Amino acid sequence: MERLDFLCTIAGTRRIAIPLNLVLSVEEVRPLTPLPFSPDQVEGLVMAIGRVIPQMCLAAVLGEEPREGGVLVVVAASDDIRALRVDQVAGMVQIEIEAATTIDEADRTALPLLTARFEALGAEWLVLDYSGLTRERQMQAGEGTDGAALVGNVSEVVDAAAAPAEGVDQHLPLLLVEIAGESYAVPTSDIVELVIPGIVRSMPAAPAWVAGMIDRRGAPLLLLSTATLLGRPSTAESTITLVVNIPGAGEVGITVDRAVGIERVHPSAIHVVPRDMAGVANYFVIETEHIVGIIDLVALTAQVGDAVAELVPREPSSPATTEIVMASAKASLKLLAVRLGRELFALPLDRVERIQASIVVTPLPQPGTGFHGMADVGGTMVPVLDLRRAVEHAGSDPNPPCTLVRIEGALAGLVIDQVLRIEDLLDKDVEDIAMNPRLPVSHVARSGDQLLSVLVLDRVLPPLDSVLAMAAKP
Repeated sequence: MERLDFLCTIAGTRRIAIPLNLVLSVEEVRPLTPLPFSPDQVEGLVMAIGRVIPQMCLAAVLGEEPREGGVLVVVAASDDIRALRVDQVAGMVQIEIEAATTIDEADRTALPLLTARFEALGAEWLVLDYSGLTRERQMQAGEGTDGAALVGNVSEVVDAAAAPAEGVDQHLPLLLVEIAGESYAVPTSDIVELVIPGIVRSMPAAPAWVAGMIDRRGAPLLLLSTATLLGRPSTAESTITLVVNIPGAGEVGITVDRAVGIERVHPSAIHVVPRDMAGVANYFVIETEHIVGIIDLVALTAQVGDAVAELVPREPSSPATTEIVMASAKASLKLLAVRLGRELFALPLDRVERIQASIVVTPLPQPGTGFHGMADVGGTMVPVLDLRRAVEHAGSDPNPPCTLVRIEGALAGLVIDQVLRIEDLLDKDVEDIAMNPRLPVSHVARSGDQLLSVLVLDRVLPPLDSVLAMAAKP
């Protein structure tokens, strides 16, 4: 099915989508040379993509109040190249062609430079008619008081050797990103969406290449640590997620520290990496010997095999036979919501025997049982596992709350930071995650605007035999 790629921007109060095939580059605002008697809405000349081109404020073109600052989106059609100043670049999206609807005649009269609309990134976007913009806002010559032309046709302003349309189409559009202090590029054709996530929820006992999970418009999205997969040191600076489609796994997010801009590179400037590099097969050089590796998504994820597909959250096609058994007569699933650091988890309520407001944990005399200690609960000694040790930024209260759960016919304690509430959730609010021995989470549950990772108790807790035998010794 045919898909369309757009760069989503904010111009004044409007959300404007620019066809990605027209975008040459996305750059920071540069020093501007103002020109008196210039064409309407031309703010001046700016140096971008190695040439001098006219700069226009897209908000002003659309009848909005212009603002200071922003980002430059360099757009080209035939030999007409302009830098459109927008307030913000919100991301890139890829949509089915059927998802875009043509603006009706009444709206087109009011908004002559906008041709279609579509829903993405949780909002409605209007598609810019760049051809219409170049027709209506032509770079006609302006004359000073002495009759001298200050701004001629754009083909006179820019380099006379500007590439024709067919030359532009041959270039490969790449999103330049920074990962662990290094420069990389991702083909824009591989990117379904660019999002700035809110809270990234860590996943206890997950592989190092799993960065966690985020809420993507009400649905959980698995995040992969691109730095780890590239063999680079992982940082806490990853603030942007690129949503990509992995064959056999579906859509996942890969983390990057910063999106720098879009660069169009001719195939002749792309070279093969002479030695094996994890996830990178090609590179190109920009800005005087600055090497940029091009990420190959297939090669990047091939090193972790089918594990990615097993970890991607999915809606069950049939009632799942897992630790959480939902009888057909039930309309909901009862869970105990708890907090560990900034993360939210849930325990199957039918396995919870008791909640203890605070306990004193006594270390075990012999390590190696998998438990962290023993606690006296109502005159009974139970083995305790401190879940706070598996979650970053969790608390360290010496007398923490504890949930007592039943395993193998006996009781064991799980130390947490806080017991929140009992959740009664409908089937549709619970999504299955494939069982994987490295990830003790069976489901992701939605409660309002929050996501709860449902723990598989039989995989979180170690066997009880050895620790109970030790506790029974005098």
